[in-house]
Amino acid sequence: MADTRLRIEDIFDPNYYRQQNLDLGNLSNSQALFHFQVYGIEERRNFSQFFDWNVFTTQNPDLVELTNAQTLQNFFDVGLPQGRQFSNIFDVNYYRTANPDLGGLDNNQLFRHFLNSGLEEGRSFNPLIDLNFYRQANPDLAGLSNRDLLTQFLSEGIVEARPSLPLFDVDFYRANNPDLLAEDSFLRGVNSLGGTSVTNEELINHFLSNGLDEPGRRFSPYFDADYYLRNNQDLNIALNGSRREGYEHFLNIGFNEGRRFSQYFDVNYYLANNLDLRAAGLSPGEAFNHFLNFGINEGRRPSVIFDPVYYVFNNPDVAAPQPSFAEAFADFQTQFEVGALARSSSLFFDPEAIAPLLNTILTQEELTDGIPLNEWLKRADRWENVPVGGTLTYSFVTAASAPLYEGPESGVREVTPEIKNNVRNIMRTLSQSIPINFVEVPDRPPNVGRLRFMFSNGPAGRSLDGNVLAYAYLPSDSPGFGLPGDVHLNPDRSLADFGTGPGSLGYEILLHEIGHALGLKHPFRDEEGFTYVLPPGKDNDTNTVMTYSFLPSSNYTGSYSITPMAYDIRALQYLYGTTYYNQGDTVYAFDFNNFIGPDQRDGRNSFKQTIWDAGGVDTLNFAAVPAITGGYFFNMNEGGQNTTQFALNGSTYNIPNPGSTEANPLPPIPVLTDSFGTTIGFGVKIENLVGSQGDDEILGNDLPNNIIGGPGNDSITASRGTDIVTGGDGSDVFIFALGDGNQNPAATNVITDFQPGIDKIGLSLGLPSSSVSITQGTGANAADTLIWVPSTGEYLAALRNIPATLVGFADLIPV
Repeated sequence: MADTRLRIEDIFDPNYYRQQNLDLGNLSNSQALFHFQVYGIEERRNFSQFFDWNVFTTQNPDLVELTNAQTLQNFFDVGLPQGRQFSNIFDVNYYRTANPDLGGLDNNQLFRHFLNSGLEEGRSFNPLIDLNFYRQANPDLAGLSNRDLLTQFLSEGIVEARPSLPLFDVDFYRANNPDLLAEDSFLRGVNSLGGTSVTNEELINHFLSNGLDEPGRRFSPYFDADYYLRNNQDLNIALNGSRREGYEHFLNIGFNEGRRFSQYFDVNYYLANNLDLRAAGLSPGEAFNHFLNFGINEGRRPSVIFDPVYYVFNNPDVAAPQPSFAEAFADFQTQFEVGALARSSSLFFDPEAIAPLLNTILTQEELTDGIPLNEWLKRADRWENVPVGGTLTYSFVTAASAPLYEGPESGVREVTPEIKNNVRNIMRTLSQSIPINFVEVPDRPPNVGRLRFMFSNGPAGRSLDGNVLAYAYLPSDSPGFGLPGDVHLNPDRSLADFGTGPGSLGYEILLHEIGHALGLKHPFRDEEGFTYVLPPGKDNDTNTVMTYSFLPSSNYTGSYSITPMAYDIRALQYLYGTTYYNQGDTVYAFDFNNFIGPDQRDGRNSFKQTIWDAGGVDTLNFAAVPAITGGYFFNMNEGGQNTTQFALNGSTYNIPNPGSTEANPLPPIPVLTDSFGTTIGFGVKIENLVGSQGDDEILGNDLPNNIIGGPGNDSITASRGTDIVTGGDGSDVFIFALGDGNQNPAATNVITDFQPGIDKIGLSLGLPSSSVSITQGTGANAADTLIWVPSTGEYLAALRNIPATLVGFADLIPV
């Protein structure tokens, strides 16, 4: 076999040698090589961009005792052939992986190929150096060859912190790794430039040499190496937890496989909720690149957690310096991860509403003093070893396994078949909104489910005597061992019958206890002491099944939940991630039975439910819902309620009177909530709605909506976005406020069937009719009447095919 080993002459770069050793600037190429062989090796002078003495010796401690000459010879004889790391710039193993046509070459031949032709051909040689990206991001360097471009990057670009990598941001690295800036950091006071502060160059070099390999170091607002490995267990096992190899896998393969790689950017959610990208047929990798290059600064939403427009608009201190959306995206993550701030970044990510449902273990001091909101959220209990798409088992204690139960409870026994079916149904419902595979397994100790269900009499001193209907243990990470995840039910059916179906007290209690087993807690102040809590007016089962408001003790007058509710789903998705359930175009067809319920007298015997939908063009269709007295209320927004006007705030529950004392007891205070209804989950985007057979109050959202009121006298608020609205039969009111329209009349809201003298244009939020002009359209709107606000130039609506002469100010009303 031919000897392919390289020699010094093969890798020595005389130009680089002269640049690094200014005292040798007048030497010819042959003189420079002679100098290096006679003096430079002994003096350990740098002689190539692609060989670093320090990297080679640091990464290979067995070379510590060798002389410089022996170290260099070891590189040629052993280090390179074995694929040992010898440079932060060139990675021979990555070069082979990224260039499969060179797979037949050994390491010596690969390095020779790169030096002789690979660099100039623009081949990938390091997952952390992308010359094509560098050239595109720095157009003033577009004319440089790849070799000169790399030299410019290493000598000047790093110092100037020019954009050099699509997934590395030196400012983000600085902000999210404060330990590198601390007074006792090894980077400070001993840096290569002799200064006392940490430069961009040193941060980049730290990242290239160490940072990518160190768990917990965040270097990009778009990619999280730890998250990628944690939630792609096949990779984590195959790559033995190597962040560097995980990052390389993502760049080469993973980004185009639709894998999850960040809590804050979900490429599948991005595609499913940006219809133009989906229509264009973008792959996950193309969608990711679109977001990096265009989408973020267009204000497109990358995940349920972060909405750039919402974040800037709802945080004035963020908006004050007028950041780009990309800067806002980085700011949100930095403040949450290291800045001790948990700002609301979308309707989904409302920290003050999520935290009350999350349990966090605190020390006694923390119980007394409290901890910041972001720390509460980050430390919340969950099944840590269940990744996105992972499996969580459950089982039912049997007559055979009950005597072996290791908890303190007495009277442990098997639940009924009806209860088992209810639990199975709840697990199926949960798997629609959180990416966990709930798998039923036999209960045969020591092999049992992580969640276990049983009847019991409770532990000694806490007998299930009527005061306790059920309880559950919170999660832990000891598979198949211990009490975490166990759910105990009171066998007394006169108190709560857990075998009755959806819409019953027992069924909602099952939802409540399974919520505990997954990590959720009560949203009110309880015996655990200090905790974040929901305001009493939100602590109800219209929002969360983790409340006590639905229990008989609260004198609740409404219906029961048949799914986890919007606050529950949001909290569980914060802990475990979201699913891609109903990611396509979905029509939710409602009728009397699945919306009002078979018997809704006094708001009872109906149900409360929440929709989770991951994307697509979705429609709420109430066309089969009959007309009723009082009509309906439909809200298409995230968290919106859809119910009857009668049921909207139609029920009560009692809360303790805060002024009550043992010496002066005061009666509880009744608080309003909905009797029943369907809630839109947070993060869910509904584009279209078809109204009922009766009178409807319809609230659109900021998406382009297509709303059809249908029969009846409807009130329709289309909100922002370019909407198409059809009132249908009856006398309808189309409601607008400033900001709901468009400066371009061809892109404003369209009312397809306005009937002058019958329908009305409602002006809201104090907009007077005196500020509005009714005018005939031109061009594409030549046949339409335009409702225009001259002072702002905003066109609120175009009344399709209606001459302006037929519309008067009597058709405008304040609302």
